[in-house]
Amino acid sequence: MVGRTLFVGYANVDVIVRLRGPVERGGRLTVERIHKLPGGMAANAACAAAAVGSQAVFCGLVGGDSFGELLLTDFRRFGVELCPAAVTAPYTTTCVILVYPDGERFIVSEPSNFDSGPLRQYLTQAGDRLRGGVLYVDGYHLGMIAEELRLARALGLRIFCDLDGGPDTYTPDELLAHLVQVDVALVNRAVLANLFEDLAPEKGCQQLLSQVGVVILTQGAERVRLFTPSESRDFPVPPVGCVLDTIGAGDVFSGVFVAYWAAEKSIEASIEAATKAAAVSVQYQGARGGLEAIRQAFEGSA
Repeated sequence: MVGRTLFVGYANVDVIVRLRGPVERGGRLTVERIHKLPGGMAANAACAAAAVGSQAVFCGLVGGDSFGELLLTDFRRFGVELCPAAVTAPYTTTCVILVYPDGERFIVSEPSNFDSGPLRQYLTQAGDRLRGGVLYVDGYHLGMIAEELRLARALGLRIFCDLDGGPDTYTPDELLAHLVQVDVALVNRAVLANLFEDLAPEKGCQQLLSQVGVVILTQGAERVRLFTPSESRDFPVPPVGCVLDTIGAGDVFSGVFVAYWAAEKSIEASIEAATKAAAVSVQYQGARGGLEAIRQAFEGSA
């Protein structure tokens, strides 16, 4: 698949705890196993993009510890390049994820180690080789790379942002102001409720179109909705027999969407591919458990 894709934001280790029921304050719980798996919004999306054939580059920081080596091994497994100027962080960020019996999750994240310098250096050195590609940034880091986004656009890159995490980092006004550089924004109901608490999700998406050209609203197993200045359109979610967990399903959606969009597929075709991949992802454990199955399902299709 042609088209270079850059991924900026979180890389962390996910500490996953599967719950049998509600957790009560002051209680104690013994589980069968606590899993420690590679994760992070941008890192997950980069691996998903690489799994479907994109030339994916991760421009973030990885800790110089055993968890960092776990992340690096996974990048190599899926063929994700590392930004050559990346700085090794003193430790790997940890994310604790509680998974409920129905597959839904509750996430507790540490602030990420982040430095925009390696990204700026990579963009400066890459030059015209990036033209036509796509830069992904997660919502946590959108406001930390404003200058780099301007440089990316000047180099001919298109900008995609998954706004999940943005409401935890910025006020609604700040987050909206940061969207000025973004071409496509991915949102969910929780993000919209934070930005426009009095508006229905559809109205919130219409409001976002004053800032960005395209808005994609994910609605779990129900549907995905595309909003542009001229239309809105629904995309059905493929039926899933058994949802093991929803960890990273949005990241897989983002990575596959970005890969297809960078390969000059239409917005609609990119959404269809991303929706198919996310439906596979929820049938496997963790953010990247389903990527091998996605790789096989998409082989030769793009």
